[in-house]
Amino acid sequence: MIKILKGKGVTIFSLFLIILAITIIAFQNITYYSHVKVKINNNTNSNITGLNIYYVDSEKKVSMPNLGSKTDYNIDIKNKRKDECEAIFINYLDKERNENNLTLVGYIEKGYSGDVNVDITDIDENGIINMKINSNIDVKI
Repeated sequence: MIKILKGKGVTIFSLFLIILAITIIAFQNITYYSHVKVKINNNTNSNITGLNIYYVDSEKKVSMPNLGSKTDYNIDIKNKRKDECEAIFINYLDKERNENNLTLVGYIEKGYSGDVNVDITDIDENGIINMKINSNIDVKI
């Protein structure tokens, strides 16, 4: 009688562990995404319009509002798509309507997270925006 109860206990405990493992894996797949916080600081004396942030593979573009002199703009980029690699860029048009693209994050996929700080330091007479970009991206394990 004790051997039968012991055998059932091991079976129930094993079944519990399997269900727990499946639940943890499923929860991780639902909540495990890439997350990047981008902060753009306009350190110039000029207002800046027409800045966009976009992601290469998803083709999603975020148009930023007018960025006033000595102000900053924050955006959280969260991507819950699975098994997709992306890059994050910032772009704008200069005075001659040439498109300028700068890389914020060259490679990001599920599980990556971090911060990007963009310091706009100067705008030249042709509308070229000089930026210092500092990316700190980590991988969740």
